[in-house]
Amino acid sequence: APLTGSAFHYQQPPCAPDEVQGEVQGSSGYLCAPSCDASLGCPSDPPAGTTAQAQCMLQDVSQKAMCGLVCKADAECPSGARCTQIKQMQVGLCMYPMSFADWARQGNSQKLAVGWPARAGGQSAASTFAAQLAKTSAALQSLRTRYNIGDSDSDMAVLKALVTSMQAASPVAAPVAGPPGPLA
Repeated sequence: APLTGSAFHYQQPPCAPDEVQGEVQGSSGYLCAPSCDASLGCPSDPPAGTTAQAQCMLQDVSQKAMCGLVCKADAECPSGARCTQIKQMQVGLCMYPMSFADWARQGNSQKLAVGWPARAGGQSAASTFAAQLAKTSAALQSLRTRYNIGDSDSDMAVLKALVTSMQAASPVAAPVAGPPGPLA
């Protein structure tokens, strides 16, 4: 739920009452992370000027799903935050720098890990994404066959490269559906 007054989610600590202050495994810095809702949605009320996208992509030690701001550059993050690359997931996350003195003083910071929370029925958001990529690849293959589009078609080459790069970056490898061919 949006906060009232001048408060926003994803601000520099101290965090809002419905957020936890957390450190992300494999990175330095901290963030304020609200919980994901039942449909794995996130509050969309970051501080003004923030263009990073809120995504349900963090988990605490009890596997509770938390939100973070996904970014590509520092300019997308709230003021004072940096776009920190999380190597194990090949994604950037807006985080606030932390000095040793800040780290030593904190007592209420939770350890968070990057991970795609499970949806109802046990299917993770990552496996859903991978399945969508497989469907997209199969649909492109079907279009190639139906309209006799050759391997040298530049538009098809761009789409093939996009799907291939997204499959490589997907945290869950999905088999490519459809008949074998150059697109797969």
